[in-house]
Amino acid sequence: MRSKCNGQGATILVIKVKENGFIVGGYNPFNWNYYNGDYYNYYREYWNNTTESFIFFLGDGKDSKKVKISRVVNQNCAIYESKHANIALNFGNSDLVINGTNGTCNRSYYESDILDINNFSIEEMEIFRFYQS
Repeated sequence: MRSKCNGQGATILVIKVKENGFIVGGYNPFNWNYYNGDYYNYYREYWNNTTESFIFFLGDGKDSKKVKISRVVNQNCAIYESKHANIALNFGNSDLVINGTNGTCNRSYYESDILDINNFSIEEMEIFRFYQS
């Protein structure tokens, strides 16, 4: 999935959690970056700073009262990029991390937890790009 996100601009990630059918995701206003063969960039790790990023929980679609949006509270730690470990989609470096077919969710730099479980498997995942005119 990471390869489909790279260089696409602002994106929203939507995930169906295998264990309980819940829908979670996140919004990244930046490009997801990737290793491009440049030795200097291969080992580069950094934070993208923003107040626009957020993660969310939509539940199982049956109870709209359980919907949560968790905004980034430390804008200096919104989106974590590691060109060395070019596989994770990383919101807050722990708040919502997607690595292949698995995810983790441990509150750190966003307002609140979006799941009651820390580790989960991904049943389905979609990424949507925002076009700007």
